[in-house]
Amino acid sequence: MFRKMFLPDLYVEKVFDIDYKKLYEKGIRLIVFDIDNTLKTYGEKVPSNDIKELFNSIRGENIEVSLVSNGRKSRVDKFNEEIKLDAMHLSLKPIPFNVIRMIKKLGFKRKEAVIIGDQIFTDVLAGKFAFVKTILVKPIEPKKTKTEKIKRKLEKSILKLYNKGQ
Repeated sequence: MFRKMFLPDLYVEKVFDIDYKKLYEKGIRLIVFDIDNTLKTYGEKVPSNDIKELFNSIRGENIEVSLVSNGRKSRVDKFNEEIKLDAMHLSLKPIPFNVIRMIKKLGFKRKEAVIIGDQIFTDVLAGKFAFVKTILVKPIEPKKTKTEKIKRKLEKSILKLYNKGQ
């Protein structure tokens, strides 16, 4: 049980490697994306054209897209300015309340949602605590802080368990 709390339901290289059509076939109707290091680097302020095209493609599969980030309001608003998704900032992940709030706000059930992010200790745990499917992507770029380095080292150990289960 403890081990499963930290393991994502799926682990992929990047958001472009996910089969969104298959997610739809499995009953997923809402994707809750993290922003930083999942969809863009920390230095980027707006979504790339690739990300915009990805969102359009996902919507073409009849899946709703939203954003739930631990980032500040100004960062989330700037990223969302052009794409105009339902978005939450300072979401306090891994606490699941804002993930659950987003799902309810958009009128979905938890079993119809998946959260996609780059961190086990925020995104995956928030999904697990919310009883939502989780997809972990590799971070776009390494973060340089000591705390981040420690977290990434711990995540590496956890991902060995994930790879053993495959």
